[in-house]
Amino acid sequence: MGGLTHSMTATASTKRSPDAAGGKVGARETHLSGVKITPLMPASRDTVQHPAMQAGTYVLWEAYTNCHTHTDDGVSVTQLPDIVEGRDLLVVDGTEYVVQYVGRWPAVGSLGAYLQIVVREYKP
Repeated sequence: MGGLTHSMTATASTKRSPDAAGGKVGARETHLSGVKITPLMPASRDTVQHPAMQAGTYVLWEAYTNCHTHTDDGVSVTQLPDIVEGRDLLVVDGTEYVVQYVGRWPAVGSLGAYLQIVVREYKP
């Protein structure tokens, strides 16, 4: 887990709309904060060519994270971050990105379970 943990030098938060009430969905609110991720980097060729990523012409970025302490709806937790593709926005350095894909990778050897997060720029 050391290699990934040492590479997680960026901090992100997520925004999520609350569940619908009375048929209406509210504005997105901060859901997670203090999420440690690797710096966003251009998505790999394999990621870009994956069929799930072919829903438009976007510049895709990816980052990775693992189990660590962060805030989930105001409560400090130590777990893999609860990031939901298609529902959440990932906020890094004040820029919002649509979470396009979240891949959960199992623990392998000394590397604990981690998430691959693929995002694209958000244009409201």
